[in-house]
Amino acid sequence: MAELEDIRTGKHRVFDDRHLTRMQEIMRAVRADFETDLVEFNGENNHARLLINVPPKAAPTKPVNNLKSVSSRRIRQEFPDLARCCRAASASRP
Repeated sequence: MAELEDIRTGKHRVFDDRHLTRMQEIMRAVRADFETDLVEFNGENNHARLLINVPPKAAPTKPVNNLKSVSSRRIRQEFPDLARCCRAASASRP
């Protein structure tokens, strides 16, 4: 089992219910490609938290990296306002 807390925006309020709902849908679709189970998904206005079951034959890093990259790309494509906000937040980090 792997727990992933993906903090995308620092303390900025960015995500609302529609973003989190869509993120969960994306995670459920992508996890099937890696034979993982999405046990739990929740989030707040500045982060998302996942709990996944990874089969013993798989290294946990592969499905985790895939979930992060695919979900990030799809969310930015579907919600351009998030793409601008996340770019600005990452540019302001040291």
